[in-house]
Amino acid sequence: KKEGILIEAYSPLAIGKIFRCALVGEMAAKYGVTPAQLCIRYCLQKGTVALPKSVHRARILENIDHDFTIGAEDLLRLDAVEEDFRQA
Repeated sequence: KKEGILIEAYSPLAIGKIFRCALVGEMAAKYGVTPAQLCIRYCLQKGTVALPKSVHRARILENIDHDFTIGAEDLLRLDAVEEDFRQA
């Protein structure tokens, strides 16, 4: 940050595999958003740029709607997820 470099959250949805994480589903329901919106918001709150990919207009519009804030306790819970959803 001090050098003015912005970090990209490459594949912030883990190619859709993050949706297997029960905690993400639970928190998305808590905030009244989709799991994708929760993941994008998480990346933004962590100071990274999220670049999710979609070819579906509805999902693209959904992905830009992240006007909510994840609470500090919930951020810590998400930080604690150790499973690597990018794999298999």
